[in-house]
Amino acid sequence: MRKITIIAILLIASCQTNIQHKYGHALIRVHDKYIPLYDESFNIIDSIICDIDKDLVYGIQVLEIKQNYAHINADCVFGPSDSDFIEKNGWISLNYLGVNPAAHELVLRKRPSDRSKIQSIIENAQWGDLYEVKDMYKGWVYIDVRINGTQYSGWISPVQLCSNPFSPCC
Repeated sequence: MRKITIIAILLIASCQTNIQHKYGHALIRVHDKYIPLYDESFNIIDSIICDIDKDLVYGIQVLEIKQNYAHINADCVFGPSDSDFIEKNGWISLNYLGVNPAAHELVLRKRPSDRSKIQSIIENAQWGDLYEVKDMYKGWVYIDVRINGTQYSGWISPVQLCSNPFSPCC
């Protein structure tokens, strides 16, 4: 029952694009490793760990980005009861955050706008590729990645992204 609850929460969150948030949603790219959380002065205040086998998977809301760090709010539902809930808030290095594609063809744009020039297209994108977040703005995610020797960089629309760690989105 708890896995169904977790999946339902993450599906609902990942299928809704809320542009009210200045930045957006992401996933932790590293599993089974403690990742430090920092305060505003970049002192370590806590840590988070994602362990799918133990149902420790966080939904990450990015609140702000500064100097290659993201201010995040991380929520995790775990345990036999829906009341088993962890919420953590702090700064995390951007290189720990990633996004899954929700489309097989990802259009990368010069700026975070549907009207912006197309820079490149990643074909045959697969859920689970988990692209590293370089920047975010109103749900748009900037990536810079090398795939089979070709460099791709640009902004991906929120409708082409999936922040569900268990299954492809909508």
